Amino acid sequence: MKKIFLSIVLLFIVNQSFSQFNQAGLDSVLNILDEKNQFMGSLAVSEKGKVIYARAVGYSNYELEVKSNVKTKYRVGSISKVFTSTLVFLSIDEGKMALKDPLSKYFKDFPKGDEITISQLLNHHSGIYNFTNVNDYLDWCTMRFSREEILKKIIDNGFAFEPGAKGEYSNSNYVLLTFILEDVWEKTYSELINKKIAKPLGLTHTKVGDVIDVTNNECYSYSYVSGWKKSYATDMSVPLGAGAIISTPTDLNKFSWALFSGEIISEESLASVKEMKDNFGRGIFQYPYKTKVAYGHTGGIDSFSSMFGCIEVDGLSIALTSNGNRYSNNKIMIAALSAYYGDVVDVPVFEDVVYSEEELNAFLGKYDSEEIPLPIEVVLEGDELKAQAQGQASFPLSMVKRNVFSFDTAGIVMEFDPRAGTFVLRQGGGKYLYKKK
Repeated sequence: MKKIFLSIVLLFIVNQSFSQFNQAGLDSVLNILDEKNQFMGSLAVSEKGKVIYARAVGYSNYELEVKSNVKTKYRVGSISKVFTSTLVFLSIDEGKMALKDPLSKYFKDFPKGDEITISQLLNHHSGIYNFTNVNDYLDWCTMRFSREEILKKIIDNGFAFEPGAKGEYSNSNYVLLTFILEDVWEKTYSELINKKIAKPLGLTHTKVGDVIDVTNNECYSYSYVSGWKKSYATDMSVPLGAGAIISTPTDLNKFSWALFSGEIISEESLASVKEMKDNFGRGIFQYPYKTKVAYGHTGGIDSFSSMFGCIEVDGLSIALTSNGNRYSNNKIMIAALSAYYGDVVDVPVFEDVVYSEEELNAFLGKYDSEEIPLPIEVVLEGDELKAQAQGQASFPLSMVKRNVFSFDTAGIVMEFDPRAGTFVLRQGGGKYLYKKK
C-alpha cells in the first residue's frame, strides 16, 4: 500500500522586548518555511524608507539552483495598481485630469462612458466586468496583445453591475486607466513609471516588466508539485497598470513611505487615495493590525504573490514578494509586524502525517455546489493534493488536521467528509457545501 506524507502545521512562539526588533524570531519563521519548501521569496521592513530588515529565501531559478537575494526582482501583480493610482493623482495635481471626468472624455464610444468616472475606475465602482475572470483567461494570457485587442476584450465582456451601484474588484478598471494615462501624457506606461516615480524616488529595481530576464536578477515563479515546478508567465501586455510592475520589497517600502508621507502627491490627493467606499480606497485597501491601520495592497500573478503596507503614524513599511508559496503571506506579514512591535512571533512547525493511497483517493474527484456555480476538482499530483476551480489555476492544499486542508494565500479552508463524498468550502466568511459528482 502506497503511503503519502503530508504536513500539518503547529506553532511555537518567540518573544522579544518591545524596544528591540525581533530579528531572531522573524529569521526563525523564514528558516522553517525555506527548509520545508513552503515559501520562496523576499521580505523587507523599513522605517521611514530606511531598511531595518531584509532577507530572501529560495531560488530565482530553481532549475539552475540560482539563489534569490534581496535585490532579486519579482512580479508584484496588483500592487501595480497603487503605482497607477499615484500616476493618476499626479495627473490631477498637474491639472491634466479630474476625478469627476467621465470615461467618455477619453473613450467617446465606450458603453455607458458618460456614467463612469475616473473616481469609479480608481475605487472599483465602475461596474465594468473583470476581463481576467473569463473562463478561458489562462488559454490566452501568455500571448501578446495590442491595446486595441485588450480594449475589445474589456468592452465585449460588458458589465457586472450598473456604474456606481456597488464596489467590486476589476482589473479592467486599471487597464483603462493605463490607456488614459498614456494618452494624457503622450508617453508609454513604462516611461511614466520610470520618469514620474522610479527615478525621482531612486527605485533602481522597479520597472514595468516584460519577458522574464533572469540575467537581470529577475525570477521565475513556481508552483509545488512534488517539488517546485516552473509556472506559466503572463505576457505583460495583458495586465499593464493592473499588474505589470516588477520590484523588490525594499523598493516597495521606499515607494509606500514616499506616497503615504506626502512626498509624491498633494495632501488633498493623498486624502482622496485613502478615502474608503465599500472597503475600497482609490488604489489601496486598509489592513488592521491590533489598534493599527496599514494602507497597502496585495498582488498575485502567475505563481507570484505579494503584499505591502504602510503604518504611516509609526513610519513603518513592510513588503513581501514571493515566487513560490504554500504558506500564508498574511501570516508572514503578521510575523514581521509582531517582530517590529515586540509582540510574540508565531513560528510554524511542520509535522508529517501519513495517509494511505486509499485514504487519499477518497478525496479525489469533481465536486459541484448548489450554492455557488463554481465546480472544483481535487487531484493528486505526485504526493500533493491540489484543487482547481473551473477556469482558474490549481492551488496546493496544506493539511490543517485530518480531513481538513487549506490554501492560506487565498484564505480557503476545505473540510472533507470522505464517506459522504462532500467537503465544505470556507472563504471570506462564506460557507459552501460541495458534493462529489
